[in-house]
Amino acid sequence: MNSGAVVQTNAFSQAPPGQASSRADQARYYTMQGLCLVKIPPGQKKPLTTGWQRNPIRKPTDAARHWSDHPNDNMGVLLGASGLVSLDVDDLDEARACLGRVGIDLDRLLADPAIPKIQGNPKKVRLLFQAPAGDKLTRKALRNDDVSVFELRGGSCQDVLPPSVHPETKQPYRWVPNPWEAGGIPVLPAQLLTLWRGWDELRPEMATEQIQAALREYQRRSPASSDAEWDAVRTEIRGRLSVDKKLREMGVRQTGQKFSCPFHLPDKNPSFWVHEDIWVCAHSGAPVGYEAPSGYSVGDVIDLHQYQLGFDSPGKAAADLARKLGVATPEQTEKTAERCSDTYSNTETSERSIELQPETAAQLIEDAPEVDYLVEHILPSGGASLVAGESGIGKTWVTLDLAISVALGRPWLAHFPAKQGNVLVIDEENAKPLLRKRLQKLLKAAQLDVDGSTLGVRFLTGKGINLSDPVFVSAVERVLAASSPDLVIIDSLVRIHTGNENDAGDMAKLF
Repeated sequence: MNSGAVVQTNAFSQAPPGQASSRADQARYYTMQGLCLVKIPPGQKKPLTTGWQRNPIRKPTDAARHWSDHPNDNMGVLLGASGLVSLDVDDLDEARACLGRVGIDLDRLLADPAIPKIQGNPKKVRLLFQAPAGDKLTRKALRNDDVSVFELRGGSCQDVLPPSVHPETKQPYRWVPNPWEAGGIPVLPAQLLTLWRGWDELRPEMATEQIQAALREYQRRSPASSDAEWDAVRTEIRGRLSVDKKLREMGVRQTGQKFSCPFHLPDKNPSFWVHEDIWVCAHSGAPVGYEAPSGYSVGDVIDLHQYQLGFDSPGKAAADLARKLGVATPEQTEKTAERCSDTYSNTETSERSIELQPETAAQLIEDAPEVDYLVEHILPSGGASLVAGESGIGKTWVTLDLAISVALGRPWLAHFPAKQGNVLVIDEENAKPLLRKRLQKLLKAAQLDVDGSTLGVRFLTGKGINLSDPVFVSAVERVLAASSPDLVIIDSLVRIHTGNENDAGDMAKLF
């Protein structure tokens, strides 16, 4: 990719107040340059109030008033409303390698004196650009094993501005160089715009190692069936029907070695790869297959058949493909075995006996293992517990506090010792803004970062999860396999199934 000409803007044509000036003067100056500001609590990187994207500070008088009244508040710029975008680099070495694979020289951008940069942590940097006219550029993120490499930021994202104080280094953010020294903020270079527009196609080229990791993870994962005979059937199916042939049968467009995605964007750039008998999808959240921790979805020809014909499990898809391809299945051999076993059933079964031997109380006490508690005397490991109560009594507060205690290994309710472990919260009850508000209050009370960066809890919120649906069950199982949680919290039970809670049979199936 060619970098293209760098076009300067007229903003920041005048120098700001002196370095010793107040934040109120700095904020007033920013708004005079056309920036829309966001209020951020002291020492934080993110706003805590709801609706901050809709109500930025635009007027110099309002900016001066707020930071005069709150001189220690940090400040951010709302990118989309200010006509800006940014390249946020969290891992310089990894970003340099990933961007280099698509022809972008990060070192050249970093060394360009015409590009203003914001730095709060010496190991990270953010490059600021004017958004090109006519493009609505939203956030794109490249991660490696759940660690951020870099982000392309725009739209409703906000970036912290100098002289705010960084929460980790406790030092002020600084411009390198200042935009008024650079002559303004340049328009986003052509190669970054090309990357942004073609993200789905180019992302896998940057993340070659992540794709290989996804393939390795798929090959290592537990088989769908513990039955070795069915594993042999799947292997036979893969040998008889290739992924390439199946994709062509589905009418998926092929360009070179890549295919359009049959799940997400069939009319967009190719974003689907075939590696031997496995496919890799550049988009996360494919309706079939397995989603690796890197965010890529992977699967085989059976998963494609499941998607094409709408089967609710890969096992049923495998059985259908086996029938069509003439591959013998365990069910077929079982029918033959049943006919051969009739004589055994009629003659020998009556002679069989089962001996039951009771054990003494002393044997029971000696042999029974100790209860392994995740939360002492409250929550046994591997068990299921129910938190019940009237609506509005505080069940969500209690379970969120439990999640924080287990994630940190702190006593729950400051009394019950808890083992540290991974936590997954499935919340179909509360809206995200309400959940965020409650979580941040609990984090603040626990003297933790309210941005959640130090909390090892993952959330599935508002996904419409229905555990009465086998497709959702498979999707949740994939999440559990990838995250290995020690504690799973579901809020609330009534929201995640369609069974009758007064029917013991329905509830037995659910649990």
